Amino acid sequence: MAAALLLAVASGCSEGPSEVTSLTAPDERSLSTTSAEAPAPNRVSDLSVELAGTSSVTLSWTQVDDGTEAPADYDLRYAPAPLGWGWGSATHSLTGECANPIEGTGAGSEISCTVTGLPNAADYDFQLVAFREEADGRIYGELSNVAGAPANAPVLSQSGLSANEPSGFETFTSRRFQDLREHGWGADVDNPNLSIVSDPSARSGSTVGEIRYRAGSTGGRTPAWTENWSLRDEGFTRLYLSFRVKLSSNWQGHPSGVNKIGFVWTHQKPVAFPVFRGAGSAAMKGVVYLQDIPGGGRRLDGNLAEPELPRGEWHDWEVVLVSNTGSSANGEVHWWINGEKVGEYTDIRFGNADQSKIWETVAWRPIWGGIHGRVGQDMYMRMDDFYVSGRR
Repeated sequence: MAAALLLAVASGCSEGPSEVTSLTAPDERSLSTTSAEAPAPNRVSDLSVELAGTSSVTLSWTQVDDGTEAPADYDLRYAPAPLGWGWGSATHSLTGECANPIEGTGAGSEISCTVTGLPNAADYDFQLVAFREEADGRIYGELSNVAGAPANAPVLSQSGLSANEPSGFETFTSRRFQDLREHGWGADVDNPNLSIVSDPSARSGSTVGEIRYRAGSTGGRTPAWTENWSLRDEGFTRLYLSFRVKLSSNWQGHPSGVNKIGFVWTHQKPVAFPVFRGAGSAAMKGVVYLQDIPGGGRRLDGNLAEPELPRGEWHDWEVVLVSNTGSSANGEVHWWINGEKVGEYTDIRFGNADQSKIWETVAWRPIWGGIHGRVGQDMYMRMDDFYVSGRR
């Protein structure tokens, strides 16, 4: 059942420019005022639900100044709706990407995170408050607006990418590429080949991730990467991925025809990876390859459809991975591209009985190739709306 989160921060009173609103203890229901030279952090006024899952909710808001021209941090709480004046007794968010304290990254930019572990079949109100740390404690601003979502809300991302997400899956991450590191994703941030860029054709917002391949670079390597290692903590044996990806209009397919998008790890190996298949300027197809499995590897071609994927256009991918049991060949791989189911395999042996069945890491790590080959001119792969959910 979908849960709804409501972030709420108690309103404070400011009598003059030398006073700031402060919560003197995390569980107090009243606010006290503390004299300080800097003003209190600004108030968040646009907290909203971006995605409601069966036991999780993804929230977003515009970040604010902490009163010293630095980005504020946030304390997020929730309670069964209506929250009302119950901020002091509301539950602290301690799990998922929204675990307190939530560190701000830049005033004026949008931030989002996912609260997990919510009981099913309940409506929740969520509220937050911006704060800054000082030597003698935290200085709080006013409580944000309250944001909520009803129980049994459809499990759909804001951009509509989760059309084939299996029922009962819990949201792990919903990334919109506003920062190089966000929502638990690591990145090789000092690498100039990885950046956040503006793309007017993006359907979820103004910014997307870009990994650039420089002229002269060789095959078998990724120019840059960003990945989330904390997936292993969820214990999922069934996984759902959806993402939007675009190749530059001048994309040069690797001579092997293998243009990897990213990887999903299990038993400490990058086992499954979606691929744009096509060499040189040939038409691209969407396939899924496997490696580091019993027997070596396996190429899964589209056995239901083989749509061509034009360069310079966004393509919506959805992938479902189901671990096999024991050493049986009963694992599953399903994938859709632009809403059309392309492949379905139900005879996969990802690992043996003595190997982990948990999906551990998800990564955008687009290796060009294959080995050998050389990129003729600068080209790029762009990524947006990377969503992951799963089930144990």
